Amino acid sequence: MSNEVTVRTGDVLLAESRSTFDGLMAVRETLAPDLTPAELQLFALVSYRSGLDPFAKQIYAVKRKGR
Repeated sequence: MSNEVTVRTGDVLLAESRSTFDGLMAVRETLAPDLTPAELQLFALVSYRSGLDPFAKQIYAVKRKGR
């Protein structure tokens, strides 16, 4: 077992958050263009927590009657 500690700098965190943002924008543009930012955030959270991949068509964002 190793006792090494990995230190992540602000640049790495910024790059990771940018990558996450780009992924969300890709989902919004390709799979769910009619979602509001709050709905997209909820969809991303549900996808992540359930372990489902929207690009593999394992989960869908469906808006019905504006809801």
